[in-house]
Amino acid sequence: MKENGKMTAVILCLVCAVLAAGLFWQYGRLSRLKEEMAALETQTERYRGEALILEHELNKALERIEVLEDVEQVRAPLVTSYRLRIQEIDTARHTATLGLEAELNVVNLDAEAELVVWQTGASSRVLLTQSEEGRYEGAVTLSMEAPEQGALFQVSVTDGGYKRSEEICSLASLTELLDVQLQASAGEAEYRGGALYFTGWQVKAENAAEGSETMRIYRNGEMLQEFPVTAIMDFNQACDVGDTVELRYAAADRWGLRYEFPLKWWEVTETGAVLHWPVTAGHALLWEK
Repeated sequence: MKENGKMTAVILCLVCAVLAAGLFWQYGRLSRLKEEMAALETQTERYRGEALILEHELNKALERIEVLEDVEQVRAPLVTSYRLRIQEIDTARHTATLGLEAELNVVNLDAEAELVVWQTGASSRVLLTQSEEGRYEGAVTLSMEAPEQGALFQVSVTDGGYKRSEEICSLASLTELLDVQLQASAGEAEYRGGALYFTGWQVKAENAAEGSETMRIYRNGEMLQEFPVTAIMDFNQACDVGDTVELRYAAADRWGLRYEFPLKWWEVTETGAVLHWPVTAGHALLWEK
């Protein structure tokens, strides 16, 4: 019995030793796991901090990009495209209403735009309305009493604190905008037997009202003949040595405004007719009286 008791005690001691060794190993493993977890938490915090820094830098970069995009848009041409045309002519008041349609490079949809027209030191301003995103339109009425004078057209925009202006066109004469334009004229002229004979004359113009085109013959500044323009014309004008004879083309536009274009003129001499070109390339406007 005593030997059995000793054996049991030895076995119990061995079991306790094994359990103690296992517990010690588990404790060591738990300690290592805690250390690893602490290290991971430290690393995670460091990564989280780095991520916050990167996010801050990214936001700053995006803000800079937005600012640069706004600056580039402001620096880009203000007027992307435009159309300037006459909408109406008042022949009684001698005025022309010009319409502008323009596509503008604006940052804000509520940008305020205006058309500025400069004439001989004075300016006319009208606000442009936005018909759709980026597209503006408006109209200005100008005096045509002296259409040979030039004009400068400019668009001005106040956009998000920025004010920009850009010239869209400059005209030497407002007549460049008018409908009727002379394209070409040609023919022969010969003086013989007290008259100037014209053969094979042709005149080409655009936008003249149907039935309004005529050829006019002036002698010494006085109009002596006027007849309809046809495809090819032969005609003559009596004259003497020392006279001047001039051809002019006349027509009307869709509003009833009449135009007169100087073509060529001749000085009659004892040896024939000397050809001269018009003093000016412009044309006269004949208003209603």
